[in-house]
Amino acid sequence: MWSSVRERVSDNCRGHRGAKYHWCVFFYFYASRATHLGHDAPAWLIRKQMSAFVLKIDSVRPPSPEFLDWRLSRLNKVQKVSTLRDLFNVFCQSLVRLLNLLYFVLQDNFKNASRPIPGLEVRNILRLQSDHGLVKSYFKHIFYHIWTFNTFPYPKIFSSVLKDERVMQAVQKAARAEILDSGASELSSQEEDINELQDEATMNRLAELIKKHQKRAFKILKVMGSNLNDFLLRLTSYVLYKLLPLFLTKVVVNREQVQRIQEAAQSGIPLIFLPNHRSHLDYILMTFILVNAGIKAPLVAAGDNLNIPLFGWLLRGLGAFYIKRKIDPAAGRKDHVYRAVLHTYMVENLRAGHYVEFFIEGGRTRTGKACMPKGGLLSVIVDTFMDGVVEDALLVPVGINYEKLVDGNFVREQLGQPKVMESFGSAVRSIWGVLNSSYGVMRVDFNQPFSLREMIDSYHNHIKSRAVTPETSPVELLPLQRSLSVGHYQVTVPGSKKLLHSPPSSASLYGTDVVVEEQRHIVEDIARHVVYDSIEAVSVMSTNAVAFLLLTKFRNGTNLEELAQALDDMRLDVRAASLELGFSGDSVDVINHALSILGPGLVRRERLTTNQGDTVLIKPVTMVPNVIELSYYSNSCLNIYVLEAVAATAICSLLPKSTLELDTEYFVSRDDLVSRCIEICSVLQFEFIFAKPCQSLETVILDTVENLHHKSYLLHEQEPRKRHLSEVDSDEEADFVPQYVSYAINCEKEYRRRLGFLCSTIRPLLEGYAAAATCLDNLVGQQLTEKQLLERITAECDSQLKSEFAIFEESRCIDPIRNALKMLEKWEVLECHSQDRLKVYYLRPDFDSELRVQPVVERLRSLVCTAPQ
Repeated sequence: MWSSVRERVSDNCRGHRGAKYHWCVFFYFYASRATHLGHDAPAWLIRKQMSAFVLKIDSVRPPSPEFLDWRLSRLNKVQKVSTLRDLFNVFCQSLVRLLNLLYFVLQDNFKNASRPIPGLEVRNILRLQSDHGLVKSYFKHIFYHIWTFNTFPYPKIFSSVLKDERVMQAVQKAARAEILDSGASELSSQEEDINELQDEATMNRLAELIKKHQKRAFKILKVMGSNLNDFLLRLTSYVLYKLLPLFLTKVVVNREQVQRIQEAAQSGIPLIFLPNHRSHLDYILMTFILVNAGIKAPLVAAGDNLNIPLFGWLLRGLGAFYIKRKIDPAAGRKDHVYRAVLHTYMVENLRAGHYVEFFIEGGRTRTGKACMPKGGLLSVIVDTFMDGVVEDALLVPVGINYEKLVDGNFVREQLGQPKVMESFGSAVRSIWGVLNSSYGVMRVDFNQPFSLREMIDSYHNHIKSRAVTPETSPVELLPLQRSLSVGHYQVTVPGSKKLLHSPPSSASLYGTDVVVEEQRHIVEDIARHVVYDSIEAVSVMSTNAVAFLLLTKFRNGTNLEELAQALDDMRLDVRAASLELGFSGDSVDVINHALSILGPGLVRRERLTTNQGDTVLIKPVTMVPNVIELSYYSNSCLNIYVLEAVAATAICSLLPKSTLELDTEYFVSRDDLVSRCIEICSVLQFEFIFAKPCQSLETVILDTVENLHHKSYLLHEQEPRKRHLSEVDSDEEADFVPQYVSYAINCEKEYRRRLGFLCSTIRPLLEGYAAAATCLDNLVGQQLTEKQLLERITAECDSQLKSEFAIFEESRCIDPIRNALKMLEKWEVLECHSQDRLKVYYLRPDFDSELRVQPVVERLRSLVCTAPQ
C-alpha cells in the first residue's frame, strides 16, 4: 500500500508540481479549513456517506457543537493510546488521509473541470478545480469562462416570424373580426377572401385594421422575444459561481445523467427540457447547469409577470421569452394574433436549431406536489413534428428540488388570499433576503430523454392494436347509481366523463376546434407521461423526509432515536420505489441538519424530564399557518406511498366500524378492494398521476394489492371458496369457475400501525374533499362565486376539525379544495362559468336538491377513515 501511495505522490510532484506539493503540505497544517478538507478525503475514497456537517463545509461557519464534541472525542481516543504501536497506527492513518488528499488535489485537471471526483455519482457544480499553477487556481472561474466555456450559435428569427403565413392569416382574421364586431360589413364566412369585398369603405377600413394588427404583431413579438447571447451567459455564469455559495450549500447534479444529456445533444436533434417548477430560481439555475456542462442554453418560456425592469432584461438575455398568463382578453374570445405569433415563434426557433425549455405544470406548485400538466406549449412541439418542421425531438423530464424553498412560502395563497404580483422593489428585497440566508442543497435530476417520434408511433400502434377510436376511453364514469366498468371491476361513482384524464388545458393555443381530437389525446398522454417521469426524477431532500415523518408518523412528537430509526426505514422505501435520496450520512446528522434548515417555526425541540432522565422531544408545529408550510415539504414524499395509501384507505373504508378497535379477523374480497381503489383514484385524479398513460390502472392497482400481500399486510384466506354458478356470466365457459379471492387483514399491532400510517398520508386531502362535498347544499337553488364558495368550504374545514371528524389542519389548503371542485365538475355534479371575469358555481339540474346531493356527500365522507387500532 505504502509503495503505491509513494508512487502516486512522486509522479505528481515532478517538475513544476513539486512547489505545489510543498505548498499543499503547508496549507494542510496551517490553513483554517484544512481539517475540513482532510475530513472529506476518506469519504471520497471509500464512498462513505457524508454527514450533515460535511454537507455544510462549503460555507464559512464556526464549528458546530456536534463537531466540537466529535473533536473532543477524537482527542480523548488519542490520549487513551496505551502503546507506541497504537500511536504509530494513529499517525499512519492521518498520513494516509493527507496523501490521499494531495493525490486528488494534484490530479484534478482544469481543462476537464466538469469531471467529478472518482467514486462519486453526484457532483457539486459550485466546485471548480484547477491545477494550472497558483495564479489560475485563485482565478479559476475567470480562466474557465474565458478559455473553456463552450460557444454556440444563437440565431435570431425575428423577421421570419412576422413573414410567416400563419401570422399573416391571423392578422387578416383579426381585422375581419373587428369589422364584424363594429357592424361595418355583413361578412359571414371566415374563409372569404379580402379581395372579394365590394364595399370600398369596408376595404379601406379593412386595410387600416390589417396595418394596425401588423403593428400589434410586431409589438407582441418584441415584448415576447428572447435575446439570448453568449457574453451575458458567460458573465452571469461567473457571477453565479460567486453568489450561489452565499445562500446555497451545494447545487448537485448526477454525473451519469449529465453525460446522457451531453450525448443526446450530439445527436443534432432538438432537446425539449421539461422540468417541474418550484421556484423562480429554476429559470436561471437550469441554464447555469446546462451551459457549464457544455450544453447549448435553451430558450425558456416565462410568464410575463417576470418581465420587470432590469430582471426581465437579464432573464431575456439568458434565453427567456415571455408569455402572457392570460392569452385571451375575455372568455369566449380568442386573441388570434397573439396565438399565431407565439406558435410561429416557437416553430421558427425549433427550425433554427434552438433548444426549448418550459414548465409543463404551468406555474409553480403551491403545495409541494406536482401539478397537472398544461398542454398548450407541448401541443406546439407536437404540431411542429406533425408538420415536418423537425424530424424528431427529444423530450427531457427534469426533477428540481430544494432543501428550503428560496421563494419563501405560499401560505398566503393557501389561506385564500390573493397572490402578490412581482415588482422591481419586491425582487430587490427578495434577493437581499436570500443572500443573507441559508437554503441548504439544491438538486437537479435529468430523467431518460425519450423520442417524440417514437412516442407518437407507439400511441398509433396502441390505438390500432386495440381497434378503438381516440374518443373511446377504456375507463368511463357513468351517472350516479350506475356502474363504472374498469377491466373486470365495477365502481359506482357520479359523472359521465373520462376517468383520470384531465380536460384540455385552457392555455392550449388552439384547442379542439383546430387540433384534431386524436392529436389532443396524444398531447395529453405525452404531457402526463412527462409529469410522471419528472416526479420520478425528483430527489427526496432531508427536509422533505423529516417533515413527512413528523406530520404522518410522529405528529405528537418523538425523540431523536425513534425519528432516526423511522428515517432509516424510509430510506429503504425510497430505494424500493427506485427514487433518489438528496442526502447521505448518519440519520441523526441528517435530522439535525434538516431541523436547522426548517427552523423552530416549523419544528420545535422541547426538553422533557422523565424518570429515565432528560430527553428532547421533536414535535412539528401543527397550528395554521405553520403546518401549511411544513406540509409543503412533506408533500414531496407522497408519490412514494400514494398507491399503497390508496389501497390502505380502501381497506379501512371497507371495514365495518365495529372492527376498528377490536382484534377481529375480517376479510375483504379482491374485487371489492380493487373497485374501491379505483374509486379513490377517481376522487384524487387531479392530485396524482397514478400510472403512466401506457399502463393500465387496473394492473397497477392489482400489483399494489399483491405487494401489500407480499408484505403481510394482507393474508390469503385459508380456504378460498369458488364463485357460485349463479355468479358466472352466461357467456362464460361452463367448465370455467374462477376462484373467489379474498384477503384477511393482518391484526398484528405492527401491521395495523403501518396501515394507519399509510392512511394518514392522503387523509388530509380526503378531509378537504369531504368538506367541499358537504358544502354542496349551499348551492341548492342558487349560485356562488368561487371566492364565496371557498370561504364556506374553509369554514366547514374548521368545523370538521372542531368536531374531530377531521384531524389534519392542513386539510384547509385552498389548492386541494379547488381540485375537489374540478373533480365534482368532472362528475357532472357542479357547473362553472365565467361572469364578469369571476368564476360562478352552481349545481347541475340532476343534483339541484339536498336529496340528490346527499349520496355524493356520503360517498366522499366514507373515504375519510382510520385504520384499526
